[in-house]
Amino acid sequence: MLQTLNLRKALKPVMFLLTCLIMTGCYTLKSVSVNNIPPHRNILVVHADDFLWTVDSYSVTDGLLTGHISSGESRIKKGTSAHLYVAPLNAVTVEGETITLPIANIAKADYFDLRPGESIGSGIIWASTIYLLAILIASLFY
Repeated sequence: MLQTLNLRKALKPVMFLLTCLIMTGCYTLKSVSVNNIPPHRNILVVHADDFLWTVDSYSVTDGLLTGHISSGESRIKKGTSAHLYVAPLNAVTVEGETITLPIANIAKADYFDLRPGESIGSGIIWASTIYLLAILIASLFY
């Protein structure tokens, strides 16, 4: 009985770490052009040097990206945002709550994409491994 309790205590951190490992594999970073950002990404995070702007609505016309700078702290989630990296800083024009930047100056555009197939597959593999490990350990003590 004492060995079983010690084994459970030892497996608790392992189970927690495995759960964290499985959860981190759900998303992948995709780099795309500005025109290929999915339409449900309604928040853009514009990075230029050490500056950062959160844009909550935007449009792309005539080689310029124009958007409304979000007022206050908006919650940025992986599933609803995309990141734009602009160089140089003087390409970004901010007038009041409007930001304008040429698409040619966007060095990189990326967003996090959910990969459910890989997440479910890795979850099944980890669950099977843990289950088989538990059976093996249980058979050693009984």
